Amino acid sequence: MEAPRGKTGIIYCRVSSLEQVDGTSLGSQERMCRESAAKQCIEILETFIEKGESAKTANRTEFNKAILFCQKKGSVNFFIVYKFDRFARNSLDHGITKAKLKSFGTELVSITEPITNNPAGNLMETILSGFAQFDNEVRTERTHNGMYERAKQGIWVWRAPIGYYRPEPKSNIAIDPVNAPFVRMIFEEYAKGIYTYKALAKHMADRGFRTRSGHKPIQQLIEKILKNPIYYGVIKVWDEEHSGAFDPIISRQLYDDCQGRRKKPNNSPRTAKNPVFPLRRLIICSECFKPLTGSRS
Repeated sequence: MEAPRGKTGIIYCRVSSLEQVDGTSLGSQERMCRESAAKQCIEILETFIEKGESAKTANRTEFNKAILFCQKKGSVNFFIVYKFDRFARNSLDHGITKAKLKSFGTELVSITEPITNNPAGNLMETILSGFAQFDNEVRTERTHNGMYERAKQGIWVWRAPIGYYRPEPKSNIAIDPVNAPFVRMIFEEYAKGIYTYKALAKHMADRGFRTRSGHKPIQQLIEKILKNPIYYGVIKVWDEEHSGAFDPIISRQLYDDCQGRRKKPNNSPRTAKNPVFPLRRLIICSECFKPLTGSRS
């Protein structure tokens, strides 16, 4: 990485998990980038630190700020990273974003992977970005397989749904003594056939039911709870059902009674030509090429 005096640059550092934030990874990345810039007489204009965001996508908070800084400043010569996989773990994003930086007059530089600006160097950079994507996809596959195996054993590995809590990190879920009675009441009241989702949400709010953030329940939350089979002890993921190794909050019969109410047929069938939505099926999305649809809120 050669640079005459007067050149400027920014530093971008990233860790992919919150557990790494308090460690030495971010600090060592920035320190080594600054040392390398100093040796090459590059003035660092700004440092952007990404804490706990994955590079699987280019939609990252500090990353976008760094790109925008280069665009607005117009005189940033180098976008400095510790490794190319800190910049992107997707070869397509890598190429597109690098080209965007180049249009601003900014060159992407990895201090641990020096690349020459010639065909051989471009090939090596492409290979390195491809390996970063490959490594990320392998990690994703291993994580998915691990989650699938735990789900088969009846262990809920995602965030505990309302009505349950996780007693210890990585343990299975258990019934929450505070919110589980409210969840049971939601099913029992809805099975009576006298409440809409909205009316039931108000009914539960009047009885003191609150979300984790302390807000009153809304009708969408009530519907979500009523549709979730986890409450009778079943984990339904990836088009499969597995018996949960945790206590259910309600019976299967009560759950089925509520689904029967939820799936009652509509007496006014939906028509293809509805004057309320005259543009439905006529306008095509330029991104996904699917027709526009519509419904009453």
